[in-house]
Amino acid sequence: MEITFDRPFIATQKFLNIKQGNVSIGKMRRWVRPPKERPSTNPQYDVNIEVVGSTDYQITQQSFSVREGYYWEFRQDNQIISSITSSKGLKEKHRVDYHFNESILTIEADWGVKPEGKILINNREVGRTRGVGFLTNRHFSVEIDSRNHQFDPNLVAGIAYTFWCSNNRG
Repeated sequence: MEITFDRPFIATQKFLNIKQGNVSIGKMRRWVRPPKERPSTNPQYDVNIEVVGSTDYQITQQSFSVREGYYWEFRQDNQIISSITSSKGLKEKHRVDYHFNESILTIEADWGVKPEGKILINNREVGRTRGVGFLTNRHFSVEIDSRNHQFDPNLVAGIAYTFWCSNNRG
């Protein structure tokens, strides 16, 4: 399964298109809470994602600290279905873990020359996500082997966008 979504130049709260192949399948946006409602004093660390498609998802940050990482509630149609956590501490590789059906989908930083992340299910690599384009045709791509696990492409895009938005530490 190959998914792409827009890669903004700067943080934005505008909706980004999600595509599978060349077909638009949904949209998503990052949103920031008012200062007194967010877990962090800096909006840079307030990572909340809304995904709109055939099924709607909300990834809502519940806590953040550099030492303990991020914790998000994952909702489907306004019902909590799971959670997402991030790596802890500055010395760990950046990663996010989506917990589902007693399994874990992980996206872990694998930076070389270009920004990339490995996608793993229960520590077995099943795909990659990359930042593509520089000045033109900027987008994120997600490639995942979906033979053994069936995922809604919009759900995978939301988790990948959470990974990319939360990778700025310290």
